[in-house]
Amino acid sequence: MPGPRLPQRLRRRWGRPALSFVLASPGGPEAAQAAIRSCLNQSLRQVEVIVAAGGAAGGHALSGPAREAVEALATRDSRVRVIDGGAGAALGAARSRWALLMRGEDRIEHDGPAALIDSLKRSGSDLAVGASRVLDGDWRAEPLGPAGRGLRLDEALGVLEAPAPGRLVARTSAWCRLAAGGALGDSQDSADAVLGLLLAARRIDVVNALVRSRTAMGPLSRERRLEQLARTADHLPALLSGAAGPVRERVLGSVLRDRLLPLALLAATAGDEGTRRLRALAVRLVPSAADPAWATLPLLDRVLLWVLAHGPLDEFWEALASRAEDTTSLPLVRDACAQAGLAAAAPVLGRLTALPAELLAVRPIDLRVEARATTLAWRDASTLVIEGWARVPGLDPALAGRPRIALVGESASEGGATPAKHGPPAPSAVEVEPRSAPEADEAAQDPWRGYGAAGFRATVTLGAPPGTGAPLRVALSAGAQELSDHLAAPIWMSGAVGSGLSAAWRGEDGRLRVGAALAAPGGGPSALGEAPGAARIGRAWAEGERLWLEGPGGDWVEESSARLILTSSQGAAEAAMGTSGPLWRASIPLNDPGIARGAYRLRWALPSGAFTDCAPAAGLAPVVDVAGRSRGARLAIETGRVSLSLLAPLAPGERTRRGRRLLIEEDAGPLVDGVLLESFQGRSGEDSPGAIAADLARRGLGAPLWFSVVDGTVPAPPGTIPVVRGGQEWFRALRAARVIITNDCLPIWWVKRPGQRVLQTWHGTPIKRLGHDAAPGATSLTYLRMIASQAPQWDLLLAQTPAAEERLRSALGFAGPTWVGEYPRNAPLTAGERPRAEIRRRTRAELGIADDAPVVLLAPTWREGLREGEAPITRIADAASIAGETGAVVLVRGHHMNRLALAAPGGRPGAPAGVIDVSGHPRAEALMLAADVLVTDYSSIIMDFALTGRPAIVHVPDLEDYRRRQGLYGRWPDDAPWPVTHDDAELIAELCRALAAPPSPGGSPAAVAVEGSGPDPVERTLAHLRAWVAQSLGHLP
Repeated sequence: MPGPRLPQRLRRRWGRPALSFVLASPGGPEAAQAAIRSCLNQSLRQVEVIVAAGGAAGGHALSGPAREAVEALATRDSRVRVIDGGAGAALGAARSRWALLMRGEDRIEHDGPAALIDSLKRSGSDLAVGASRVLDGDWRAEPLGPAGRGLRLDEALGVLEAPAPGRLVARTSAWCRLAAGGALGDSQDSADAVLGLLLAARRIDVVNALVRSRTAMGPLSRERRLEQLARTADHLPALLSGAAGPVRERVLGSVLRDRLLPLALLAATAGDEGTRRLRALAVRLVPSAADPAWATLPLLDRVLLWVLAHGPLDEFWEALASRAEDTTSLPLVRDACAQAGLAAAAPVLGRLTALPAELLAVRPIDLRVEARATTLAWRDASTLVIEGWARVPGLDPALAGRPRIALVGESASEGGATPAKHGPPAPSAVEVEPRSAPEADEAAQDPWRGYGAAGFRATVTLGAPPGTGAPLRVALSAGAQELSDHLAAPIWMSGAVGSGLSAAWRGEDGRLRVGAALAAPGGGPSALGEAPGAARIGRAWAEGERLWLEGPGGDWVEESSARLILTSSQGAAEAAMGTSGPLWRASIPLNDPGIARGAYRLRWALPSGAFTDCAPAAGLAPVVDVAGRSRGARLAIETGRVSLSLLAPLAPGERTRRGRRLLIEEDAGPLVDGVLLESFQGRSGEDSPGAIAADLARRGLGAPLWFSVVDGTVPAPPGTIPVVRGGQEWFRALRAARVIITNDCLPIWWVKRPGQRVLQTWHGTPIKRLGHDAAPGATSLTYLRMIASQAPQWDLLLAQTPAAEERLRSALGFAGPTWVGEYPRNAPLTAGERPRAEIRRRTRAELGIADDAPVVLLAPTWREGLREGEAPITRIADAASIAGETGAVVLVRGHHMNRLALAAPGGRPGAPAGVIDVSGHPRAEALMLAADVLVTDYSSIIMDFALTGRPAIVHVPDLEDYRRRQGLYGRWPDDAPWPVTHDDAELIAELCRALAAPPSPGGSPAAVAVEGSGPDPVERTLAHLRAWVAQSLGHLP
């Protein structure tokens, strides 16, 4: 095909382009190429792309593969040029009157720049701004505010919310002035520069067109964000000098909300120097209490930043911690003297001093309506009945009044970059009556207010269905104001629900819409869940300890190989499949501790290897609660998919923060002569509290022994009464039991009553620094406050050794009496040879391991960086290689705060050959007796394993990083008596040496560490604790 005619080629080469794209920070080769191609692939053809090879500020030179990739594009397309130097040099080489500055993560949309240039030609404005989005999540465009041409900045305040160069076209000369002033440094400097352009512009165009998409970037470090904010604090006074009041307020408010506040929320992990720098920045940025810039921050955010800047440091920590301890729910009360008719009544406000009244005044940002439909049904072709709830968060429903609901039109269609406004009422009549809505409390999770009375039943009678679909507006009273917002569609809703010519559906914005059936997505209503050929869930019930699911099979009913899978970030489980006539049937054990509590997505694994979401059958209720003995289950429809949540067996009210608050405040009555024991906050029936409970029950205490469990999958020790953590019986036992025994912290709200006594057994000899001893930022503020509050309430602390006693006193801030002795949990490790050999044999048989097979127990402690999701075990040690190289069976026991994947990344799912996951095994002591060698790192398990007399290895591949992030006591592992390895090769070599001379089948207990403890140190400890409990109860058993 012949090339462009000569005049066209000359104009392209020598004519002035309509727009210059300036790529200031190209990034890597792939990012740079993608960014440049997006510029070249424009409906606006007269463009040029200038790449700054020196980076945004002249540094970070484009070199190596990235430069080669860019120059290859420049060779093929004369519109691309590479300029040595920074953004200033590139802008100086631009030939267009207009320029768009961008970075390597930006992708310029095909028609966006053309829309901006066209608008500028028509208006004569100084710059034009379009919409932007992040290629993450739902890709929804960030709102711009009202579109228009020739606007003053105070008429387009929405563009100040996210100033970014990639969405804005301005005069090249204006960009060059910024570059000459050094304002085009990193991304935040560029954002500040764009802010300067906006403030300097006499007129701007806001164009309802998507201009920029940017790839999601990793979060910046705290240090980088502090540096950027400090530079903004330097620029801000000059930028805002002479700005109109609304403009100044919006800019300063966005800096406070989007940049200072996130850093304040992370201050607990910043260390002393980081906190000092943050407070210094807050002093520079935080305005007076009466400043209108506070209008964009909710009250508790205003308080936090004010105290950060002006309050004592301990009050800042109080305000910060209250967000986790009290939640960020803001209770509101009637106040006739206040301008809004309401006042804030958050408990934390009473614990802070010298807060200005102007700061605490309830503002519009503190008031909003939340309204959601939960069910809907057509009574006839023109009458829709909607049930739901509507509330003003923090306000008693009695003060908000009955909701007023109207069907309204809109002035703009959904899906654009500009938010739609209320239009005129649509022809309809709406009758509203109250109903009880306990689900509103569960949705709110507000400890201070109950919203059961916020329910409504609305009957909507249509005169004629709106042609394009109209939302419903819900209005409530809030003091002297009337607030309104749109009614959200039911969570379960995906397709349209219709009757005759009318339908209701979920809009793209999540709102419920009512209109003509032909306007509904897909052109009309479809029955819920009726996807032809697909197996669907029709009902759920509990029978014994199993949850049963059943439904029509569609085309799959004869496919015995189709499987129902539960998937979540916590792992996956498979239901047991079967059929019943034309129906499929599946069951899930509710008492299986290997299936974690929490929410799961239900998916079909098809014979082809594909997966598809499980859909509801017609008639399945949006929410189905099923009660089992060990656990409850909830089946819920979410936008056409079915999810399953496995729950603790609690009453509905016990699952809400409001219900729990009422139980906390309930009168528990007089103390009861009984003992409440809890291990790892109810997650275990073992450890020292379990051993103490079993000992007290065996000897006959003569008083109730309650044992806290998170659900029925946790076996309580024989002779104890299980109480579910968070249930009414548990609250009463915690408040009324005369003796409490725990190995961890109790709830943060708990305060010991006069006459109660607390035994803290703890759960190991500290090797990694804990609590007050840990590295700055390693321990959460809530945890530090919890131990600071609870340690003084303990009456006795159990420590394994004198060294452990010293460390625990320091870490936990405990100054009371201690007992130094062997942990009760280690009774199996100090028992006679025959019981130890029997436990070893039985445990190996349970795991399918031969008596003579070598066994390695790999038991690492937790890593903060592995808390989220599933992490491969290879980040700590390659269990598969250990098994293959040594011929041993490797038992992997992960810490409960980390979930370790045994399969190699990209490999087949499941544990490799020779590797067994024992993270869910109830007894660590049994695993220790089953093993020949222990491999651990910074875990106290090594102190317990020493009692077996078998070899152990300290494997620390991340020693320096762990020491820096968490801190270690002493000179660990240099002062440890065990061999130390740092990589897999060293570990395998050391294991081969250790396994060459395996111990006798029963093992041989090591010498007792506590001087004078006698032949049975565990019994000595138990005897002392029995006497202590008896004395606390005021009688002997």
